[in-house]
Amino acid sequence: MFKRLSNKPLTEREAFFAMFIRVNYKDEILEIKEQKVLCKRGESVLSKVSWAKVFNWNLNKVKYFFKKLEDLQLIAIVPHRNLFHIRLLYYPQWNKPAGISAEQDDALFQEFWDKYHETTQMRKTNVARAKREWALLTPQEKELAVEEIDTYFYYLTDTRYCKQAVNYLKDKTFLDED
Repeated sequence: MFKRLSNKPLTEREAFFAMFIRVNYKDEILEIKEQKVLCKRGESVLSKVSWAKVFNWNLNKVKYFFKKLEDLQLIAIVPHRNLFHIRLLYYPQWNKPAGISAEQDDALFQEFWDKYHETTQMRKTNVARAKREWALLTPQEKELAVEEIDTYFYYLTDTRYCKQAVNYLKDKTFLDED
């Protein structure tokens, strides 16, 4: 099941590419050790031992490699009990569906970013985190995120509790019912 790509150990660059082609390409619910786990697009629940077999490395090198990728903010470790669950943070940007250009996506994000802060009058903070959350949204969710800013702000009972843009996206607040 975890076929090696080569008889010799992979380089770190090759290992990262191997990760990219082995993560989920769509959201999926997996049953592992009698627990259901949502493994989203760009995520994997392969064990470190399985990754060691794929990379043809020893376990210590695998642990070091994942720590290095986490420090570089290329992956995030999703907390789970007894599972090794990773997320490639830029997977959606590196693997866009056909028909959506990077320029169009950037323009729509900028429209969202400007409108959100113009409406809420909040400081523009955490743009990198907001872009990562933006990349995880579907095209329909992105459109809704922009369209629902006014509704979200209108129904706030106390503007002191207005979310930062990144949390508005992460929590998918634009999907809330009035």
